[in-house]
Amino acid sequence: MLKGNNFSSPVPMIKLEKFTATEFTNWKLNTQFGMKYLNVFYTVQSDRATVMGTEAETQWIADEDFCRDYLLNCLSSSLAKTYIKMKTAKEIWEALEEHFRQEEDLSKAHLVDKFHSFMFDEEKVILPQVSDFEALVDSLHSENIFLPDSFVAGTIIYKLPSAWYNFKTEMYRKKMQVGLNDLKRFIRIEDENRTRHALETVSKQKAAANMVLSSKRVPNPKRTRPSHGSSQVAGPSKRTKKFKGKCFNCNKWGHSASDCRLPKRERTKAPQDGNQANMVSLAESSDFVGMVGNAKASTEWYLDSGATCHVCNNADLMTRLAAVKESVTVANGETADVLKVGNATLLLSSGTGEDG
Repeated sequence: MLKGNNFSSPVPMIKLEKFTATEFTNWKLNTQFGMKYLNVFYTVQSDRATVMGTEAETQWIADEDFCRDYLLNCLSSSLAKTYIKMKTAKEIWEALEEHFRQEEDLSKAHLVDKFHSFMFDEEKVILPQVSDFEALVDSLHSENIFLPDSFVAGTIIYKLPSAWYNFKTEMYRKKMQVGLNDLKRFIRIEDENRTRHALETVSKQKAAANMVLSSKRVPNPKRTRPSHGSSQVAGPSKRTKKFKGKCFNCNKWGHSASDCRLPKRERTKAPQDGNQANMVSLAESSDFVGMVGNAKASTEWYLDSGATCHVCNNADLMTRLAAVKESVTVANGETADVLKVGNATLLLSSGTGEDG
C-alpha cells in the first residue's frame, strides 16, 4: 500500500467534521475516512520505532505531523485546547477512543430505556412516529445492538394506542408474520382512512349545526302572529285542556258552571227567623249526607253539617240523665242550649252491649 503524501500536488478539499462530544461513533467513521483518503491514517496505527533508521522515517514524521494537525482541526475549540498538549496523533486518537467510547457504552442503557418507554400519541399521525421509532432502532444498531425486523414489527403493533385496538387485533390474527415494510403500508392505509373519517365527521357536525341555526332564524308562517289590519289567518292555536269535573249549575259532567249554557240557578238564602241554632244554610248542593238531632223531638232526617256527633233526639234511649245549663256552638256559628246530659247503651255488631 502506498503511504505518504505528495505535497507537490494539491491536497483535495475534505470537509472536516467538528467533534462536539456527541455521536462519537459517527464522527470517528468520518474522520477515519478522511485520514485514509490522505494516506496518513497509518501513523495512528504504528510507532516511529517501526521505521527508525529507514528511508521511510522522514516520510513518517511528516505524515504524523500532518495527521496530528488534522485531528486537532476535527475537534471543537474546547476539546482542541484539552488534547493539544499531546505530542502525537496516536496519543490523541487513543485518548478520544478511550474517553468517549466509555460514555457511549453508558448511553446504550439509555437507548434501551428509550426503546422500551417509547409510546405512540393517538392525537398525531402514526406513520411519522413509526419513522422516529425506526431511527431509535438504528441508533441501537450503531451500538451493535441488533434487532430482527419481525421483533421490531411486533413491538410497533404492541405499542400502538388503544384507539387502534381493532387494527392490532387484525394484525395479530394474520397467519403469516407481518414484516416491517408490510406493517408500515398497513399503518399508512389505516392513517388515511382515519383522517378521512375524521374530516367527514367534522363536515356532518358543521352541517347539522348550520341546519339548527337556520331553523331557529326562519320564522314559521303558521305560528306568525298577523299584524293589525292584515287579512292573514293565524294558524291553529293550542287546544285547551277539557274540563273533567261536574257542572254545579246543571249537574252534568264535562263542563264548568261558568261555561254552562243553561240559566244560572239562584242560590238558596238562609232564613232570617226561627231557631237559627238548628238550621243549616246551603249555598249550593253537596255530595255528603248525614243526620243531625233537632231541639224538638222528631224522627225526620236532616242534612248533617259534620259539626256534631253522638247526638240523640230520643230521651228514652238515654240512661242516668242529668239536667245541665250548658250550650254548644253549631256549624252556622249559633249556640244551642243543652238541656240534659246522660249515657247511652250502644248495640255493637257483635251483639254485646257497652255502657258509654
